[in-house]
Amino acid sequence: ETPESYYADVRTLGELFRQPERAAEVIRWYESRVATVQAAVSGAPGRPSVLVVQVTGKETDLAVTVPPASWIQARMVETAGGNAVWVAENRTTGWLKVGIEQIVSWNPEHVFVVSYASSAVEAATRLAASPAWQATRAGRTGAIRPFPADLVSWDQSDARWILGLEWLAATLHPDRFPGFELRAEVTAFYHDLYGLEPAAIESLILPRIARAMENR
Repeated sequence: ETPESYYADVRTLGELFRQPERAAEVIRWYESRVATVQAAVSGAPGRPSVLVVQVTGKETDLAVTVPPASWIQARMVETAGGNAVWVAENRTTGWLKVGIEQIVSWNPEHVFVVSYASSAVEAATRLAASPAWQATRAGRTGAIRPFPADLVSWDQSDARWILGLEWLAATLHPDRFPGFELRAEVTAFYHDLYGLEPAAIESLILPRIARAMENR
């Protein structure tokens, strides 16, 4: 789950559909945006500590799961100029359950919540209201947020990972992205890669994102 493996998949699709030029164009589109993020955060004075957690119906406020060190969530955090605090603890091949004691010891400055089967907004709101989570820096400063989504969450190894990366970097280092506008980035993504017109994006995509980020 890396940008490089994603680019390899795009090249393969280009060969299968006999459109190698389009595949190369798509890869350049991604690489340009990754390079912009990397250039912006390279001079940042610090790397804020970040925790990405998944909440499902099986977990309580005192136990969540964290992704493996080798998955794209960790790569996105590091590329966005953050310190993924959980990676040393999860060298497995799947999500690992961790308790509140471990979370408090990590004491992350930012917590980003995903919930693939239910509302990430509701999950993030619940964690933010929990006294246990309020013991973390993220809890004390209101930095427990849902990860953005439209049709699916942007933290996954899906085409939308680039949107997740850009949003994450701008959230962690807002001073480095003074002109960042999420609507503009989303519009460019769906227009350039999927050929959707702005009116369709406005009516079909942006409302989903707004719901996925409400109360952030």
